Amino acid sequence: MTFFDYFQFITVIAFIGTLIVRALTIAVRQGIVPVVFGNEKTLGRRIVNLMLFPAMLYWLYEIINASLHLGIRLLPGLMYTSLFGHIAPMIVGCVLITAGFVLFVTAAIQMGGSFRIGIDEKHPGGLVTSGVFSFSRNPIYLFFFSFSTGIFLLNGSIIFLVWICIFVPIIHSQALSEESFLESRFGDSYRNYMKRVRRYL
Repeated sequence: MTFFDYFQFITVIAFIGTLIVRALTIAVRQGIVPVVFGNEKTLGRRIVNLMLFPAMLYWLYEIINASLHLGIRLLPGLMYTSLFGHIAPMIVGCVLITAGFVLFVTAAIQMGGSFRIGIDEKHPGGLVTSGVFSFSRNPIYLFFFSFSTGIFLLNGSIIFLVWICIFVPIIHSQALSEESFLESRFGDSYRNYMKRVRRYL
């Protein structure tokens, strides 16, 4: 294993660990489950969100598979073809992953009791507009974009490029749905926030 293999393996484990710890903290302190999938109003969004969770688990599996060189291929061999093998994109990938992970941890902490995964209509948190949310309305989604791109640059495999092409539009669609929900809940406060702060950057 190279430095890059260790790097992506450790960051994936750190991401999963942070997500679990943050969700458990909310669950214990507030007595709710902050992971909400499948209760969206439209059937299309419900299906997409229910499929997104196993798709993300598969993506994380492929990252671990690549970093540990397990050689377990669940898709046709073409998907694992490397498009490049230079060190320059790998270094850029490390920078994007690191920046994204720092952003994710910071945003997760600054959300406090409002941390949710999905749209929680029954137990929504308060509106957070300070910290990293003062320059991005969706810093956690920004992390996913940065992290996904970084993983592709580290590995160069077609499978991770395909993931970006599928994942980015879905995440953007989710961001739009959440914005619609927040606007309906917080009204002018959220609309004024939208005028001041960009959706991503």
